[in-house]
Amino acid sequence: VISDIEFENGKGYMEVQVVALHPEAELCVGMAHPSVVDNFRVIPGAEYTHAGYLNSGELVAFGVTVEGKRPKIRVPDRVGVLIDFEEERILFFHNGHPVGSIQSHHVRGRFR
Repeated sequence: VISDIEFENGKGYMEVQVVALHPEAELCVGMAHPSVVDNFRVIPGAEYTHAGYLNSGELVAFGVTVEGKRPKIRVPDRVGVLIDFEEERILFFHNGHPVGSIQSHHVRGRFR
C-alpha cells in the first residue's frame, strides 16, 4: 500500500502497525519517490528512488541492502519511518526503537 501523503521538505514521519502478514509475503515499509509504480509485486530496482525496512529485517535503499542485524517485522509490530530532508536521511523504527538509518544525497524531491 502506498500512501497518498507526500513529503518534500523539512521532516516527515509515518508509522504503520502490521495487523496481518501472510507467511510467504514480502513486506516493505518505507518511503518512495512518486515515480515508483503503485502496484509493484517486487521491491523496485535501483533505478527507483526508494528506501524501506523489509519484514526479513533488512534495510534497502536506492538499490543497496544496508548491512546490520535488525528485528524481523511480525504481527502486531509497529514500524515507523522518519524522513529528514535537511540531513538527507531516512530513519527506521521498530516498535518505537531506532533500528537503522540511511543517509544519501538521493533524499531529495517528493516522497510518499
